Amino acid sequence: MIQICKELNLSAYLEKSRSGNGAHVWLFFEEAYPAVRSRIILLECVRRALNLSAFDKEVSFDRLFPNQDTQSGKGFGNLIALPLQGLSAVQEKTVFLDTNTLTPYKDQWNFLGQIQKISTKTLDTVFTKITNDGNIIEAPSNKDNKLILKLKNGILVSKTLLDKATINFIREELNFPNLDYWLKKRLGKSVYQTEKFFKLIEEDGENVILPRGFLIKLTDHLRSRGIPFNLQDERTLLPEVNFSSVIELRPEQEKVVGLAMETEQGVIVAPPGSGKTIMGLELIARRSQPTLILTHRRQIANQWIERIQTFLNIPKAHIGRIDGVKKTVGEKITVAMLQSINSVRSLLMNATIFQPKLFARLLPISMLNIGMA
Repeated sequence: MIQICKELNLSAYLEKSRSGNGAHVWLFFEEAYPAVRSRIILLECVRRALNLSAFDKEVSFDRLFPNQDTQSGKGFGNLIALPLQGLSAVQEKTVFLDTNTLTPYKDQWNFLGQIQKISTKTLDTVFTKITNDGNIIEAPSNKDNKLILKLKNGILVSKTLLDKATINFIREELNFPNLDYWLKKRLGKSVYQTEKFFKLIEEDGENVILPRGFLIKLTDHLRSRGIPFNLQDERTLLPEVNFSSVIELRPEQEKVVGLAMETEQGVIVAPPGSGKTIMGLELIARRSQPTLILTHRRQIANQWIERIQTFLNIPKAHIGRIDGVKKTVGEKITVAMLQSINSVRSLLMNATIFQPKLFARLLPISMLNIGMA
């Protein structure tokens, strides 16, 4: 933490805790500075010191003072135990340490007289530096001078080639508030081990892996900022499978299916009774690829299995099922319960098994379950 502060031109000093088992980092300002800004600066220092991901929505650190952005005026603010506490100081605790040797300064008062307070100008400079969206911070190293987007099961992008604005964009778009956390917080219940946000971003070494459904938003963002990119489609196109569809679409359904066939991803929103299941089955038949159908209720899963038998002429024994009891993959089509996905996750991530994935009526369920899929 001390080193990170030095790199940002922030003078920081180390105090041994009262217990003797820990330490506090102190930064002294020349004059009053807005708490909201100082917290942003210090939380960024914590993020870097703990090597936390730049894609995490929010850094949580409950020992940072001030520990709130504003003060209502109704209370006293933060109660902070000061250094040099009598008996503790005699025991070489609550004293400032030389960061090179981790030994206490012999003359603590003389040391305090020589500390460098941080000017408002320096704080503003650091604040601007860490919050500035800026331009590309590292020019792409490939010869075409383009950001490479590799489209596989997800979108693979090199982290080192992403500019600050794009990192911020990805972080804001792919971290979703956990309503359960906020409900517990509001009711005064413990939020221990309850995630504040659902993060739909994975990191693998130098790459960040984004959901494939995020492709349009990502490319629109890159174009709007004038960032050149090259999209490499590395998905595996499987051998076609034949579906014996007996579906006869109504004109309005035909229009929806036709539009859906023109894109590789999307959401069909229609009222009850409009035939979303039938349209989904017709899309599966026209795509002619092995398909995974994901749902969250057994009743809906059973309905899909029944409709598959009726409209695609696939015997029940040949329909794959992944739920709490069965774990079988069909040659042409498989219906899976989201709650059972983790147990066969490695199997489902195999790109040689499925091509299209169809989510069936998922609006009532939590974002965590969708993220797992």
